[in-house]
Amino acid sequence: GGMLNIGENPTFDHKDWSVEVHIFDFSNEIYGDILHIEFVTKTRNEIRFVNSSELRTQLDKDEKEIRAILEI
Repeated sequence: GGMLNIGENPTFDHKDWSVEVHIFDFSNEIYGDILHIEFVTKTRNEIRFVNSSELRTQLDKDEKEIRAILEI
């Protein structure tokens, strides 16, 4: 289980689209590997935060919500 962002990372003024996946409780090196991703639900739209601390706080809330949805 994990969570994913598709977007421009507006908090950091990035304009190029990216896909970022955070796999819960996983720390192996898999850069360059091919992943199969299954979407379960959308939890919120991408928004701009005032700073990285505010973003981190929201990501912690998102993780709790998503873990509950996935029952993990």
